[in-house]
Amino acid sequence: EIAERVKWRLDPVLVEGHPNLIYGPGGIGKSLLATYFGLLIGLPLPHNNLNPEPGNVLILDWEFSGEETQERADRLLKGIAGITGAPVYYRFCWRPFADDIEEIRRSVQEHDINLIVIDSAGPACAGMPESAEATLRFFNAFRALHGKTGLIIAHEAKNAAEKSPFGSVYWTNMSRNVYKMQKDQDMESNTLNVSLVHKKANTGRLQRPLALQFDFD
Repeated sequence: EIAERVKWRLDPVLVEGHPNLIYGPGGIGKSLLATYFGLLIGLPLPHNNLNPEPGNVLILDWEFSGEETQERADRLLKGIAGITGAPVYYRFCWRPFADDIEEIRRSVQEHDINLIVIDSAGPACAGMPESAEATLRFFNAFRALHGKTGLIIAHEAKNAAEKSPFGSVYWTNMSRNVYKMQKDQDMESNTLNVSLVHKKANTGRLQRPLALQFDFD
């Protein structure tokens, strides 16, 4: 019998030292969820049965502005802990991840970063997530960060019978931990319900689905 020894950056969602992938359709709150996870680690604060290993967090953002990301983080932080001043670092990105890896690595070293949020996979690989070459180049660059934990946000394939991350199969193959995200929200409702379904685990067993509710006022 082999005992499971899984080290978590956010137990039981984000495996330490590996790329973790969350995918789903556009507009369901993936960036919101990733920011929430980052705040729990950066504070640090156990919340909703999620237990963080404390660490510094860097958001690499290809989709929003710094102002939008800061506003989202501060609203979440106020709801979680009643405070402002999100404990995360931010980098506005426009070059492909692999092309920018030396600057990213310097930021990771300078701020002693433990979790890197990559939002999102498509633009991070030059808009070619369906290319095996571009996807493998992305993951090879990620390895240059030497065992840091990654949280990669990806979109969902639209036409596949079994919904999977959009693009090359290597998004699933090279990620050590993969979740499918879904949402349930009524029209004009201020409540967003999301769930994470664990699809792949290389370092342990599959976890039970995780459900979270976000209330906006």
